[in-house]
Amino acid sequence: MKKTVFILMFCWYGHTTFGQAANEDLSVIQTVFGKEKKVVVEQYMQLDNSQSNAFWQLYGAYESNRRELSRERLVILNDYAKAYNQLDDKTALSLANRTITNDMAYDKFHKRYLKKFTKIIGGKNAVKFFQLELYFQNAVRSFILDEVPFIDELEKSKKSTRS
Repeated sequence: MKKTVFILMFCWYGHTTFGQAANEDLSVIQTVFGKEKKVVVEQYMQLDNSQSNAFWQLYGAYESNRRELSRERLVILNDYAKAYNQLDDKTALSLANRTITNDMAYDKFHKRYLKKFTKIIGGKNAVKFFQLELYFQNAVRSFILDEVPFIDELEKSKKSTRS
């Protein structure tokens, strides 16, 4: 399962690079990733027919709303990339606060949808779905963050190569 997740993550990230995703590309990338992800979710969840229809209907709404939060995360990363070379205190703090706000929105979102999924597929299956979902999200975040330079990291590496 983890190997499949890594492949999906690589396919998703391979369509964009840090700081270069245009707004229209975000929609295409997330649509492609969502379709591939849906196949993995379907194989992992293995719901019976009585739960399946309601789950997929709610899943569609969940993914649509999740994409909005994800788009905002990518906008923040893109803004960081644009400001990276001239990052000042005000901009750095603004980016950090926007990231924290986005994280809190994700937490509230997950809590709201956990209740909704629990009502239609039961607690164990709802948690099973969120375990996979959080794995996806954390894997993607980790992969992207590995590509994002720390503040002043590029400047330090330029200086060390000149020496």
